[in-house]
Amino acid sequence: MRTTWLAVILLGEALLAGAAPASDQQQRQQSTAGSRERSDTRDRHRQKRSRHREAEQAPEEIVVLGRRPAPGVGLVRIDQEEIERRGNQTTAGLLEDEPAINLTRNSRGERLFSLRGFNQRQVLVLIDGVPAVQPYDGLLNLDMLPAWSLERVTIVKSPGSTCYGPNGLGGAVNIVTRRPGRGPLLGGRLAAGRGGVLQLQARHALQAGPLGYTVYGGLLGRDALALSGDFAPTANEDGGWRQNSDRRLYQAGLGVDWEVQPRQHLRGGVLYLDGAFGVPPSTRDERPRFWRFTDWRTIKVWLGHHGRAGTLETDEVVYGLLLDNLLDSYDDATYSSQEGRRAFHSRYHDGSAGGRLRLQHTWEVGAAGMARLGLWLGAQHDRHAEDDGSGATLPVRTRTLLTAAPRLELFPLPQWSLGGGLQLDYEFPGGNNQSQALVGPFVFLGWRPGPRLYLQASISRHGRFPSLRERFSAALGRQVPNPALAAERAWHFDLDIRWQPWRQLQLRAGLFAAEVDNLIEAAVLGSGLEQLQNLGQARLRGLDLEVQARLRRWLAVRLGYARLDARALDRPGQERLEYRPDHKLLLAARIAPCSWAEARLRVLYVGEQWYQDRFSRQWGRLPGRVTVAARLRLRLFSGVTTWIEGRNLFDADYQSEYGYPEAGWYLGAGLEATWEQKRRGQAQPNGR
Repeated sequence: MRTTWLAVILLGEALLAGAAPASDQQQRQQSTAGSRERSDTRDRHRQKRSRHREAEQAPEEIVVLGRRPAPGVGLVRIDQEEIERRGNQTTAGLLEDEPAINLTRNSRGERLFSLRGFNQRQVLVLIDGVPAVQPYDGLLNLDMLPAWSLERVTIVKSPGSTCYGPNGLGGAVNIVTRRPGRGPLLGGRLAAGRGGVLQLQARHALQAGPLGYTVYGGLLGRDALALSGDFAPTANEDGGWRQNSDRRLYQAGLGVDWEVQPRQHLRGGVLYLDGAFGVPPSTRDERPRFWRFTDWRTIKVWLGHHGRAGTLETDEVVYGLLLDNLLDSYDDATYSSQEGRRAFHSRYHDGSAGGRLRLQHTWEVGAAGMARLGLWLGAQHDRHAEDDGSGATLPVRTRTLLTAAPRLELFPLPQWSLGGGLQLDYEFPGGNNQSQALVGPFVFLGWRPGPRLYLQASISRHGRFPSLRERFSAALGRQVPNPALAAERAWHFDLDIRWQPWRQLQLRAGLFAAEVDNLIEAAVLGSGLEQLQNLGQARLRGLDLEVQARLRRWLAVRLGYARLDARALDRPGQERLEYRPDHKLLLAARIAPCSWAEARLRVLYVGEQWYQDRFSRQWGRLPGRVTVAARLRLRLFSGVTTWIEGRNLFDADYQSEYGYPEAGWYLGAGLEATWEQKRRGQAQPNGR
């Protein structure tokens, strides 16, 4: 097209030159040649800037100090504005709006998720770029992490072209707290709702020259969850308010950023969570558990440096994580005595400490290409100690993880990007247990035929070392420990497509398939005993589809769909995997008729899913469900916003796990106020 227009312009110049004096014709030719030269120079600079932006935004390690990767289907970023619009109280609720993620509530009252069929133990969960799971369990209850204090959440569904540390068998989720110095000078939120829900939070941020910091804290409480009016009472649950479903959480955090020199930053942070919550008993078990987490405490501290010197970027982080919880088992539903055989008093003392080094160098290759070489090095030590209240000395479980991952990415032409690398993970378990090594190659190829279309294909292999709990837990005498448990491994095949045919419409699609071997499953040994063994092979394949459309200036619609085919390959005739819905459909609409009012409607359908009764070992099918949520947000005046919200408006009765019904309808309201800081040099309304 550019050549055609250039030919037309030159033809016009020639016609005009035929009627002009020779000197004028020469001047015109020289002017045209100069214009062409300047145009070509601008095009070359534009292409170079485009390649640099592509290199900057290509999917890379999820690190809090590094650059943010480009969003797509295989990689999704929920930014601060979207977090505020969704209005979720906790991080778990925030993730529910992603089609590829399915939420469940397990037998310990924890809110967990699966990503493209991989359960939470198989997904790397990070807070501010560092691992944040309990070393013993390999889990983190995201219902105990408030969403209001978050800057963004990044979800990596396709691990093909990323390196972010060990144990990311099925991807990663990085939860980033408020960035230092960013946000209002003062902010506060007060919310209340059905079931005695109370949310009280505050934050303060300041940027003073090279130093920026953010302080935040709050309270999140609940008396009980209300069950659906359609819930059929059982011997363990009579309906109404869900038994033993209260929750209390206190949060405090600090983030600091100091620019010691241009392009040289020291950053650090502290996150403290302290709370307690009840564990609702199963509505179906003949012998239900009467458990409570009397104490639940997490402290995370990290310190890092991020700098650039020419084309070299460095990123170093050291961190520490302490997790302490007390689980009490009671005799009956009064939760007052611990005299029976099934009562216990169990306290976990868990900790992790580690560090990470990332080096990255970008340079030009030839006249039109670029390349980027990266190296990721990490080390982490996990420790678990337990006290069962009997006075006996229980063994301390430890392990050390080492990771090295070199990576090379090439951008030979504006339309193409390709790269590959190798992730090497090594585990040194404590005691006399044998060490394990994992080798994970990955390659990817990206193609951008135009500015509105991008395709990326990747092939990768990843692994996950079993948690300390999977190896050593005796599970109240029913489970036989297996210290020799081997790592799970998986091959991933992914194709991600991002297409924006016009400005108001964007489509994202992802096709994926994963072959998992050494899958950890329970083997029945007889006499009521079982043991976790590397018995399984599984295949997870499906697609994610998301459409975002702005139909009017005041109306935006988001449609998401996920299809998952999850099946075991080692059980002919019983190709079933638990709690993996076949389908998930999301429809969200945002209506903003004016600058001070916004309404949001969400309709969520989760399809049927298999489950297995843990006592009878019989398989069953949980029915699909439809839930509707709505939220109305009003800006009363500058800096003050109020809202009213409802969830599960039609009071649907459903279970995310067998025997554990979810809450019925909920209604709540809140008020938020912010005071922005005045910045130096800020233009006045009538100033220049």
